[in-house]
Amino acid sequence: MSTPTQPAITAAEPDQLGVVTDLIATSFHSLAVSKWLVADPEPRFAAQRGQFGIIVEHAAEHGRIYLDEDHRATAVWLDYTQPVPEPADYDRRLFRACGPHTPRFAALDVAFEENHPTVGHQHLAFMAVLPEYQDRGLGSALLSTHHQVLDREGTPAYLEAANLRVARMYGRWGYRIISRIDLPGGPSMWPMWRDAAASGADRR
Repeated sequence: MSTPTQPAITAAEPDQLGVVTDLIATSFHSLAVSKWLVADPEPRFAAQRGQFGIIVEHAAEHGRIYLDEDHRATAVWLDYTQPVPEPADYDRRLFRACGPHTPRFAALDVAFEENHPTVGHQHLAFMAVLPEYQDRGLGSALLSTHHQVLDREGTPAYLEAANLRVARMYGRWGYRIISRIDLPGGPSMWPMWRDAAASGADRR
């Protein structure tokens, strides 16, 4: 019996940012937090794609973006080991993307900001796998690829898990829940932290 090959993961090219954004919007479309942001499925995709595109473009300048060779999965990291500015003209661009749904996107931004660690780390802003390709090792390949960088540099990591099922998956990769975000009238999300490989101490 042949051994399954590890999915090939590479850094996303500048002309692939649209592919990355579409992949995230498609993968996140049915999450509870996505439905809280925009109840109607059709405007939900457009609004989330617009907001995600702002973050993806920002990460291309201030982090790392990975994509598998068949464009089925992606991970978007922001590097907070150094100061990261807010995306240029963010409020105007957010309103243009989200229109009447902007208040909930803004509320989510505030909740994320209130829970964001203040010490140096890298932030997994998005990890997305197309629904029909989940549970095939793509997420593991994405995490393994960047964890090698983090462990080599001695850098901790942070993320917000969309639900407890996702949090349990990240727990297998060394992340632990450090807080809870309860969205008003909506679902809970779970901030998680992974210690730097060089130290077992809590560096949050």
